[in-house]
Amino acid sequence: MNHWLTEMTGLSEMSLQLFEFTKNRVMPNGESTAEILYNCSGWVSHHNNDLWGDTAPHDEFTGNTSFLHTTAIPILTGLVEFYNDFHIERDGYLVTAPSASTENTYITSDGVYNAIVIGPTSDQYYLREILTNFLNVSSMTDSKHIVPQATKMLSKIRTPFLPNEYGGIQKWWDDWQEDYNSQPMMDPILGLYPFAAISTWQPNGNVTQMAETSLNDYLQETQGNSWSIVWPIAYFARLWQAENAHVYIQKTLQTLVSYSGNPWTMNVGYYQIDGNLGYVAGTTEMLLQSQGPAEEWPIMLLPALPSEWSTGWVQGLVARGGFEVNIEWANGSFQQANVYSRLGRDMNITVFNLPTGKNTFTIKELGLTSHNGYIATTSTQGKARTTR
Repeated sequence: MNHWLTEMTGLSEMSLQLFEFTKNRVMPNGESTAEILYNCSGWVSHHNNDLWGDTAPHDEFTGNTSFLHTTAIPILTGLVEFYNDFHIERDGYLVTAPSASTENTYITSDGVYNAIVIGPTSDQYYLREILTNFLNVSSMTDSKHIVPQATKMLSKIRTPFLPNEYGGIQKWWDDWQEDYNSQPMMDPILGLYPFAAISTWQPNGNVTQMAETSLNDYLQETQGNSWSIVWPIAYFARLWQAENAHVYIQKTLQTLVSYSGNPWTMNVGYYQIDGNLGYVAGTTEMLLQSQGPAEEWPIMLLPALPSEWSTGWVQGLVARGGFEVNIEWANGSFQQANVYSRLGRDMNITVFNLPTGKNTFTIKELGLTSHNGYIATTSTQGKARTTR
């Protein structure tokens, strides 16, 4: 959570020390862990060092091929090698075992409380992300031997979108009853945020509704500490539910910040930086989103603008594909945006909150007019375009 904001807010360089730490410290130690504890090749790091997930977004935002070769690909390759050795098969699917769903326990049909499982839903998300990101850059890897195995593994991951008895997404391989006395966690909807396996942009049947059900169930159970109150800001932003996102903006300010006397998010009386940094990430998602397949990253302007933010502007945000974005709005309606292309990639721009009665906008320099608020076009590296 502490690094979720870096790419979208134009602070990519602030993530570099995280990647160097992963490559130079976590990976070497993780290779020993994989060999000694699991008799596996590759590397593995347990709960407090789950850092690999931020390497792929860095490339999506920056297009830094040097970073891919020296850092991202070695990290991803080692993870694929580990899971290739570590996984077992159950019911024809690739399964992680042993594993757990973060800080959570369940109750079996026999009334037994347990935390250790095989193949929790969170692992299905992680494996999909690792393998998909690896295969996307596999043409650049020196470890060609692992590519066929990665392709096979990806095809054998069970969908994480299985319904539980309440209509949400189940958390474990079997739909066990959750122990709500343990720490409620949002593992079943990691695919909504920070990942993008669950998409309002590209709906997948009723999966988005299932994710919303899981989110609302979680919000009824959580006691509310710093990170757990700011995370729903991003979730509701991804669901394009501006007013619900704003509710958690207010909760953060009213219940976590104000009583401390400082702009710090507090957790049971002590400062927890996750809330401060996660708050920025969630707020940014309300104003700009760009998740989606690499070949059609949409630049979504003002996807979750709440009524309380009726007039304003934001500068220096960054969308996937290497686009710097400035946006202005007034009286709850989009006014204009300036989109600067760092890499010269294709643009797919969608505008939310167009003025009443207006369902089109133009890209000024080209004279292009949108269809129902959407334009797809090319960009020129080092040039900016203005939408109105």
